[in-house]
Amino acid sequence: MVANILKKSLILIAIYAVVIIGIFVLQFKNDSIISEKLGSLHITLLESIAEDNSVGLKNKFSAVFNGLSFSADDDSPAVAKIRGTEKPITLISWEKTSPLTCTFKFSDDISVNMILTDDTNRSTFALKADLPKNVEYLKLPYGLSGGASISFQNDRKVQIDYSQASWELNAVNIGANNLVLTKANPGATYTFFDDSKDFSFAVASSMPGATLDAYRSTKSKISGSLIKAFASAVSKNSAISEQEAVSYVAAMAEKGNYSAALDAIPASMKKNPSGSYIATTFLGNLVNSNKSLEKQLLNCENSIKSCAVSGSLEAFGLAGITDYMMIHPGSSTVQSYLKKVADGSFSNVSVIQASNVLAAYNKLFETNKDLAAMLAPAANKCVAKIESACSLDGKNIIISDNGSLLSVIQAVRAGDAVMQYGIIRNNAEYMAGGELIINSYAGNCDSFELGTLSDLYAITVHDNHYYPHVKVIGYDNGKAVWVWTSAESVSFEKDSLGNIALGIAFQQSYTHYLMVSGIKSFNKIFIYDMAFRTDPRFETYNSSGYVHQKDNDVLLLKSRHRSANEVIRLVYNTAAVEKPAMDAASAAATPDAASAGTAESESAPKTETSGE
Repeated sequence: MVANILKKSLILIAIYAVVIIGIFVLQFKNDSIISEKLGSLHITLLESIAEDNSVGLKNKFSAVFNGLSFSADDDSPAVAKIRGTEKPITLISWEKTSPLTCTFKFSDDISVNMILTDDTNRSTFALKADLPKNVEYLKLPYGLSGGASISFQNDRKVQIDYSQASWELNAVNIGANNLVLTKANPGATYTFFDDSKDFSFAVASSMPGATLDAYRSTKSKISGSLIKAFASAVSKNSAISEQEAVSYVAAMAEKGNYSAALDAIPASMKKNPSGSYIATTFLGNLVNSNKSLEKQLLNCENSIKSCAVSGSLEAFGLAGITDYMMIHPGSSTVQSYLKKVADGSFSNVSVIQASNVLAAYNKLFETNKDLAAMLAPAANKCVAKIESACSLDGKNIIISDNGSLLSVIQAVRAGDAVMQYGIIRNNAEYMAGGELIINSYAGNCDSFELGTLSDLYAITVHDNHYYPHVKVIGYDNGKAVWVWTSAESVSFEKDSLGNIALGIAFQQSYTHYLMVSGIKSFNKIFIYDMAFRTDPRFETYNSSGYVHQKDNDVLLLKSRHRSANEVIRLVYNTAAVEKPAMDAASAAATPDAASAGTAESESAPKTETSGE
């Protein structure tokens, strides 16, 4: 009896098995499974072969990493809010872009990048959505895998226990089943989480990458890689930006190769009439460049006025913002803005904003301690914000901002701000933390692109006068006298008769260009102890020269150095002792001027209107 029952049961099981397998075969006879591994990330997709033998992906995928699974299909699709309406989106294609990165492309021009920082089982896993303008957000289904469990969850963070380790998922919004990636916050991160100790710069200070020697090595690599990348770009006739040219010339000049650097600049850039102020100290074109500098400072003024009302930190992200503050230290708008920022709460401030504010404080501390004192209460809040966003990944620091990993540029800017603040405060932990951040992100910069290297150089350059900069050199009747320059130093002295002496220190036999603001109209100007006359073609001559703009009190000066220290005398009181007048063209033709010798090998006059 028992034997008969068992026999019938086995027959039924066999029949059911055949039926189930048959259904499965019929359903997937034209489908094949794609299985890929990127480090510890396991990707599974379903590929379908149509009757015409064309191959395409089915709307089904999964990505599993250390207990966390992202997946979507027709029953549980990824959803996007497009033009105000939520709708499911369909997987179109998938691509493995590198050994540790891949991209999922969906309908409606939406894509999601998945990134691993390394190939270990404790790598950081990051998501980044690329959303077109008409897409407000993307909801991506997620779940747990392989015995993982949730130990903590709120709307921005989920802590997951998996395989005797803890992990932390961060994003701008995390629901029970969907992770949200928005236009403003398109990233999410999943990182190894050691809940036995919180991160602090004190922890980082004992690590091998948190040393001054390691930092100096990284800076040297940035400079060397920049020079190599620039030479490669020039040899390939690739487009060169002004920022790339400026960083290159400064890096080369720092190594004593100023002349060779200028020779390497493409001729098209030297003759560009629409060049901006950033490269004018090397390339000239002073009249047009001064217009772009004034426009940038006006942008800073308008931004400060707007942000002083709203309390926004947006102004600190503008180029030249601290320059404007230094030039207008008595401005009630500047002072009220700094005080409002200092009194504000930084709880909802991004790491990028905190980095910008801290960098501004550091620069103001070196140039105007009164303004820095107004902003000082914000500095510690900024450091705390950056510190809270850091975590250790092996021997390196990684920084996550609202679930998004910072880019190399953003992270190095944060690290540099922390390090410089540590120097100001003589705080070894901050110095070490900043050094480790910089070394973590830029220590292996050999393969970086030229644009990235030029930006990194601009962020970390603090003691190379060749890099163009604003310097306030004095005050005349309460108004700042300042200069845009690459000179080692520029001094301003006014005697009892009201006459002005500008002292300019620069490498002998070389030429550079200055824009000096705050200079009223004068009666006479003496260069090389000779009286010069203005000439709109002054930049083309084989000598120093100038144009003075009365409307905005700006002296545009070409300074060709016969000696390392040149003195330009501006005479306002005719009772002062004067030299015989000589115009610029005549001065250029004198044997003394012709024998001064420069790297540019000029002849006077030249026909070009840009720099040598």
